[in-house]
Amino acid sequence: MGLLQEFKTFALKGNVVDMAVGVIIGGAFGKIVTSLVNDVIMPPLGMLIGKVNFTDLALNLGSEAEPVMWKYGAFLQQVFDFLIVALCIFFLIKGINRLSDLTKKKEAEEAAAAQPAPAPAPEPIAPVEPKEEIPYKPCAVSFYGTMVSVGFPTNETFKLAGLSEKQLAKSWKQLANEAYDITLSNVLAIRKNLALCDWGYVELLQAVSEKKYGKTNEAVFMQAYLLSQSGYKIRMATDDNRLYLLVATQHNMLGISYFILDNTKFYALNCDSKELSICKASFDQEKSLSLQLRQEQKLDTEMTAPRKLTSKYGVTAQVAVNKNMIDFFNDYPSAYIGNDIMTRWAVYANTPLDKSIKTTLYPTLKKSIEGLSERDAVNKILNFVQTAFVYEYDDKIWGSDRAFFAAETLHYPYADCEDRSILFSRLVRDILGLDVVLLYYPGHLATAVAFTQDVNGDYLTYKNRKYIICDPTYIGAPLGRTMPGMNNQEAQVIVL
Repeated sequence: MGLLQEFKTFALKGNVVDMAVGVIIGGAFGKIVTSLVNDVIMPPLGMLIGKVNFTDLALNLGSEAEPVMWKYGAFLQQVFDFLIVALCIFFLIKGINRLSDLTKKKEAEEAAAAQPAPAPAPEPIAPVEPKEEIPYKPCAVSFYGTMVSVGFPTNETFKLAGLSEKQLAKSWKQLANEAYDITLSNVLAIRKNLALCDWGYVELLQAVSEKKYGKTNEAVFMQAYLLSQSGYKIRMATDDNRLYLLVATQHNMLGISYFILDNTKFYALNCDSKELSICKASFDQEKSLSLQLRQEQKLDTEMTAPRKLTSKYGVTAQVAVNKNMIDFFNDYPSAYIGNDIMTRWAVYANTPLDKSIKTTLYPTLKKSIEGLSERDAVNKILNFVQTAFVYEYDDKIWGSDRAFFAAETLHYPYADCEDRSILFSRLVRDILGLDVVLLYYPGHLATAVAFTQDVNGDYLTYKNRKYIICDPTYIGAPLGRTMPGMNNQEAQVIVL
């Protein structure tokens, strides 16, 4: 019985089964190739070369009486057969790979086109109505340069007794007291007044909790409690004496560890541990947070010193940005939609520029293109992005790949292809109202614009619309020119 079980285990191993399938298909495939060579290719080839059969070629190294034949022709025939077979297999596999690449490209574009619009922020799991007779003490917090005030019970003595599930449940019950309704009500009001995105709300609650309790387990617990009561899907986890917050998101976050619970990814914030003890308690109607940023965050304004940007076409603009927003973007996680990591650039490109930038940069650009055709106007903006910024690789400046929001490109001294493409797509959509897509080539990012007027140049067709290539990194190249080495037929379209 032991021997049979051992044989069953061996025979049903994935690699053994895969090898068996490979041998069977390989044998059948070999017959197809052999037939292709012998029955399709060799007959006409034999006629072209005069019906030469290399196997008949030989050299007698001996004498006529005692011949010693050196049959080099047979060897040449085998080499020739090998080359023919290898060439056939090469083109056959190349065709299969090409078909596979086209299928994957179509699937990726369909996924990109199906980018969901950001869902409204979750609603609290229960109505929040703080009682006026319960005294509270305000806690002032600086949140990205914006002062906010959050009330906590006056005589609060919140302290975790321990990190067991029973102890955490007891502490949760303590916070569920109506005395903390003022705290929840205040942070929800701040979220609304500052138009905070979901990630901004996560950051706000961390700032408030750490101001009240320091960088402690109590701060993590309070942040988790407020997020949960606000309607977000969260879990808590422990590792030795540390408490961690896990959040579920609608998107895939890069560079942050996650754990899968009930087919949902929960990302562990501020955590390097790979093994955690997770509390799986959940709430009805809890929702995953979104990492799309489609509206301006209403943070207080602290403008940077003006930066002079000049293009080779003579467009000069003085640009200042809100330092508070730059700090906010600096802490924003990179994330992508669905299973297509390329859509992470769409998250950056779809984030609007704030009003302080639009009121300084946009009037200058609009004046420079006044009276121009769509083609000439896009060329003007394209040249501005190409030549007003210094190119440098992320690895050299930041030590790793890092994409910029459009405002960051206007702030930092260097910009690579993805930063330029994100900014260009934002400017063309805002100023000219034209549709733009991002184009991903292996190792390079560019854009393409859908014109309402007839414009010539290199282009690709997407959903029956013609998009003219515009490469913000191909310095000096007008629209309709593809950077050498880039294949537009293989480019992946990222819909914005």
